Amino acid sequence: MPNRGHWKRCLTNIIIYMYSKEQIANILRHYEYPDFLMDKTVERLNNMQPEIKVLFDKWLTNGDIPKDEINGYTFEELTGNKFNFTPINAFLTLNWLLVDSTNAIAALESGTR
Repeated sequence: MPNRGHWKRCLTNIIIYMYSKEQIANILRHYEYPDFLMDKTVERLNNMQPEIKVLFDKWLTNGDIPKDEINGYTFEELTGNKFNFTPINAFLTLNWLLVDSTNAIAALESGTR
């Protein structure tokens, strides 16, 4: 996995790391993301809510699996057999559940990705 991002900022006493496009692209390639999705996915990951970015950073740097539940869904559930999301998609979905729970829950319940 890549080293920490090129800069960081403090937000309510939590250090949030920003990752460079190249660093996140390397992670995405590991999960076989196609090149045409790279730019948008990098942007979405860097723009996640601070609560989700902290979880993402812990997963990326230490391999910590988040146990947090966001509007009834967990990382383990999203990456498990029911949804089979990649870890990246699971973090993006947790973020979606945080910022737009109504649409996110409806999509998950209908099987839409």
